[in-house]
Amino acid sequence: MADVLHHGGDGGDEPPHQHANSLQVDCQTATAAKKRGPSRSLHLVKLFESNGKRPLPIEFDTQEGTYLPTGDNQKYVSRVVGTRVRQFVHPYFDRWANVPEEQKARATGCVYEYFDVNPSRYSNADYKLIVDGIEDIAARRYRQYKSDVNAYIRDKGTAVPYRGLTTEVWEKCIERSSSQKFKRDPQTQEWPSVIETFKVNHQRNGEWVNERAASDYVRTS
Repeated sequence: MADVLHHGGDGGDEPPHQHANSLQVDCQTATAAKKRGPSRSLHLVKLFESNGKRPLPIEFDTQEGTYLPTGDNQKYVSRVVGTRVRQFVHPYFDRWANVPEEQKARATGCVYEYFDVNPSRYSNADYKLIVDGIEDIAARRYRQYKSDVNAYIRDKGTAVPYRGLTTEVWEKCIERSSSQKFKRDPQTQEWPSVIETFKVNHQRNGEWVNERAASDYVRTS
């Protein structure tokens, strides 16, 4: 099987590669490891197998310029990425850009295994933006994962680790949640809102890290 093109999202012009066989093992491991009943990703696995284990059709919105998945199979992209983010990415980094490339690759690798993300179908510029769009999906699912972990710490405390986390990872999550920017407001005893946390994570010295972060903040605030 040919190598699958995969981009880390924060590296240079040349994307790293990961062999499709190793990606498929990771995908199956991530799906099997879910403990909250049958994973919605199981349906994706069945579709993939019924297609002769060939990549499923997928389109990306190059016309409107969102570069996000469209079509019948688009819903599975976010689902499988979300499953893998929780399986392979540690939820204590400040933002997706700080996640090690190996963890990023394992989180997004299934997209290139399960779906026909073929660079020959697009211009180089469009393909780069499609890859960036996949990274954005992973970043959003990662933010939700961290939010869930923080809510767990807030509501249930730190005695029992969040499901699936090792003791080492859990201790780092506790350390992060107790850092100054994530503490309760001393006046109101309220925790930062999701929007406030987003702002903290996406600004440096009072400036947004990129235009998309600024537009997302304006749209949701």
